[in-house]
Amino acid sequence: MEVTLIPYQNNEEEFTAELIDQYTRIRGHADPDPVQARKDARNTLKMWRGKDNSLYLIRQDEEIVGFVFFSCNPYVPSCYVEIFVLPEKQEAGVLARVNELAEDAVQEYFRTLRPEADAESTKSVRLYQESVYTCKEPEKVQEKYTLRR
Repeated sequence: MEVTLIPYQNNEEEFTAELIDQYTRIRGHADPDPVQARKDARNTLKMWRGKDNSLYLIRQDEEIVGFVFFSCNPYVPSCYVEIFVLPEKQEAGVLARVNELAEDAVQEYFRTLRPEADAESTKSVRLYQESVYTCKEPEKVQEKYTLRR
């Protein structure tokens, strides 16, 4: 199994917006109206392509299975990251490999990678803890763990 990160290209807008829509639905943050949810996903994509942000698609073998979003402020020595892999593709070490690739992508410029995991996603939290991240308390509003190495 080969897992790689490929930089987002403008011609992948519809597919990427669909991934973001699935991501927000799984996390319970999507608008119940599918038309509005898709608009929201497109707006998120536009925001994620802004200054100091990077968006990569995750390719497993020849299939796109998720994304990695980095928000890296050059004035702060850390980088925030969102990782999403389609639920049906989260087996066989894909998440662990994506985490390694995300760390490699930012370590040249930043000392700290701050991945966040939904508080109820024990699988993700365990993966990060096994990768030497420590969990802070779940944030009450976002119900996420912010993890630091």
